[in-house]
Amino acid sequence: MRLSSPFIDRVTRTAPLGVCFRDEVTEAVVGEGLAVSVYPQGQPSSRRPSVVNRSGIHVFMDLPGLRELEFGAGDKAWWKGLTGRKRYTVEVRDEQHRFLPFSFQADLPHQGLFQFNSRPFVPLFSASARQVESTLAVVRAELWETQAQAPAAWALVQATLPSGRQVRGVADKEGRVALFFQYPAPVDSPTGPPPPSGSPPLLEQQWTLRLRAFHAHRAPGPELPDLRDTLRQLDSAPARLWPNLDGPQELLEATLLYGQELVVRTEGEPRSRLRLTGSPL
Repeated sequence: MRLSSPFIDRVTRTAPLGVCFRDEVTEAVVGEGLAVSVYPQGQPSSRRPSVVNRSGIHVFMDLPGLRELEFGAGDKAWWKGLTGRKRYTVEVRDEQHRFLPFSFQADLPHQGLFQFNSRPFVPLFSASARQVESTLAVVRAELWETQAQAPAAWALVQATLPSGRQVRGVADKEGRVALFFQYPAPVDSPTGPPPPSGSPPLLEQQWTLRLRAFHAHRAPGPELPDLRDTLRQLDSAPARLWPNLDGPQELLEATLLYGQELVVRTEGEPRSRLRLTGSPL
């Protein structure tokens, strides 16, 4: 008796979108804990959630308007001949409250990992209430826009460390911002900790930070900001910060002490806020 061999049909699918999210503080890939969804532009009722693979990449399938394309060959020739990409909105929220919510636009399908501003990952900015290791430096502020008389929602704050390294943070819709980063090298130390003989002990170390803010104010601020718009604020003139009630300036210097959070505020401001005068869109 001759036995026939069964044939197994293999069906391959091409994911129209794969996104890598990266923590701005640790530079680690973040997969779990994020609620990420995508929908055709202007059709939020048609949203689809992501699935996280073993590498922490958020993958999307069964997207409205792209299902037939998912069963295409997916090889180089197929991608080269592809025309008529469609605009979709991606929304990101953190169920663990570590990162700020945001959205961005993507033309799909997209070959390979999604490129955000020419980089193979999408940055995640810390929420002000995020819990981090005690070994990290923390700079906080509650930003208040003087022209709109409202919180400076989604403003971008940039701190320049003594080494020249820059760290960034984004304010939430209430104007609250927190920057988390590794402490600078001890003063007078060419190679980093421990401090050399004659330098101040670690607990007495302090550093001068230079702070700038960027805020093209929107009235009112969006509930879920577009990340590209948020980062595009860096292309505009810096907002003016108020060190005291005498008047604003573009650059504000503040002293960071080891082991202590630095809270930046306008001297004389009764509500302990940092006043900011932004530029219109």
